Amino acid sequence: MTYLRWLTLILVFTLVPASVYGQKSGATVMRVTAVQGAGMVYVRLLDRLKQNIESGTHGQIQVELLTNGVGGGEFEALKDQIRGRVEGGWISVMTLAQSLKAFRALTLPLVFNDTDQVVQFVGSPLDKAIRATAPAKNITILGYGSFGYYGIMLFEPQSASAKKFQDDALLWMKDRAIRVPEEGWLESVQEKLPGKVVRVPGIDVKKAVASGWVNGLLTTPELMANQEWMDKASHFLNLRHLHAWSVFSVNRSWLESLPTQQRKVVQHEIQVMCDLALKGGLAHHEALVAQWYTTQHPQVVQASWDRMAKFLNPLVLQTAQELDSMLGIQGGVRRVRGLWEANYGVQQNPHSPPVNPVATPVFHAEPTQGQKLASVMLKNRSNRSERP
Repeated sequence: MTYLRWLTLILVFTLVPASVYGQKSGATVMRVTAVQGAGMVYVRLLDRLKQNIESGTHGQIQVELLTNGVGGGEFEALKDQIRGRVEGGWISVMTLAQSLKAFRALTLPLVFNDTDQVVQFVGSPLDKAIRATAPAKNITILGYGSFGYYGIMLFEPQSASAKKFQDDALLWMKDRAIRVPEEGWLESVQEKLPGKVVRVPGIDVKKAVASGWVNGLLTTPELMANQEWMDKASHFLNLRHLHAWSVFSVNRSWLESLPTQQRKVVQHEIQVMCDLALKGGLAHHEALVAQWYTTQHPQVVQASWDRMAKFLNPLVLQTAQELDSMLGIQGGVRRVRGLWEANYGVQQNPHSPPVNPVATPVFHAEPTQGQKLASVMLKNRSNRSERP
């Protein structure tokens, strides 16, 4: 009997999860969530983050990764982070903006047209003002990631009748049923553009496409490339009208409770990871679209940003006005509206406050490739450097 008891104890201690007994005595646990799986650039970087934080703190902080939805959906993960049930994680800006409305500025269509504009926004006065609203929910935003730009993936056979508008994505969208992710703002944006927006639960999307009830999906190349039914896609409408931001946030109380040196390590390693996640996510997007240009599967169809801007102008200006009222006007600059006007030069409302021409800009930006391409549809598909 004694032998059996010892054997039982040995087995118990051998099989206890490493997350419980694999940590140093007295170590602080940092649980990190990510809804997506390892196929995403920003999720793959979490393994390196874990190693660097544990090494940099000499094991005093042990990182537990809850990826691929193990920590629940995004809303659940965000609530858990606010309440301190998890310490940090990746959250899409679309989700975050429902709790912190100032982040809606990052989701405005046709504002962040290219990599330069995205990168230059990070750390700008407007970015800092938006991040300053996060402590109200007991979270701190330490950086951003990207899973590219939204477009529409079509699932339908090529037809001769389609050739007359094969180079115009907006014409392709007309009379087509387009499934939009279950998010109110995305629906509001897409409803302003041609096509019929339909609601389909995620679990039923594949069936809806197979039946022909849904012709296309609003998605990003990176999200779509990981789907098993990607081979059935016929065209990718490269709208590039919405940048799919993600943020890495941590529970504010937890972060401030850390010893100074540990807090510095956590902040530094997360910021390094976010820089890689932002630029790496954008680069992955460009690589996928370039690959589709080459293989013609799916066929890539361009869109005119100027034409889309005419559809979206009222929605953007109304939302920008609301956000500027929330954030306040500093130095005469209507900050959020300034993002839109920098791209499209929309005429001012005579009843709105004037823009101070010598005030500090929202962010300094040289003319970008995105701005150069915004007024025309892409013509030279052989030159990758000019692809939007």
